Amino acid sequence: MVHNESAVLCEACNRPTRRDEVYVTIWLGGELNVVEGVPAHVCDHCGEQYYDADIEEKLRALSLAGFPRHLSVNTFAVPVFSLDHLGDVEAAFRQKKSA
Repeated sequence: MVHNESAVLCEACNRPTRRDEVYVTIWLGGELNVVEGVPAHVCDHCGEQYYDADIEEKLRALSLAGFPRHLSVNTFAVPVFSLDHLGDVEAAFRQKKSA
């Protein structure tokens, strides 16, 4: 999607977007990759994010290169949850709320 510097309307809800820096997450080969500080047009109404063509190309190139580890600037652990344990979470929440 190509945008100029004038106001960009959200394609989903037709409201104005604002310029911001966001995190982009891309799954590749069973691994979660995070790109930080990505310039984007963000819709505060519906949450959609749009990127200028040059940014899309950089994200595509990084993905096609397989997210080479020597280019990463940070690494962090991400907790993984399963809805199979939702009952445990709901019980713990109720217990905490009643305490």
